[in-house]
Amino acid sequence: MPIVASVRVMDISRTGVLLAADCPFTRGDSGTLCVDINGSSFKAAIQVQRVAPGRTGDHRYELGASFLTLSPQHDHLLRHI
Repeated sequence: MPIVASVRVMDISRTGVLLAADCPFTRGDSGTLCVDINGSSFKAAIQVQRVAPGRTGDHRYELGASFLTLSPQHDHLLRHI
């Protein structure tokens, strides 16, 4: 069953993303990341690779996720941020 979770992007690169979240996730969970980057819509399939306790009081978890798919347009966008 799909769930919608609000996350905060802490870091993003061409290979993956570091997210802060309040919802528990497990290694191997997959989903779609939808975010606005410098006015451009970014949507990509991700898979959680690492889950750790949050380092700040703002969020309970930090998630390291890799991109499963990345369009040429999104690859170009990430090269220039």
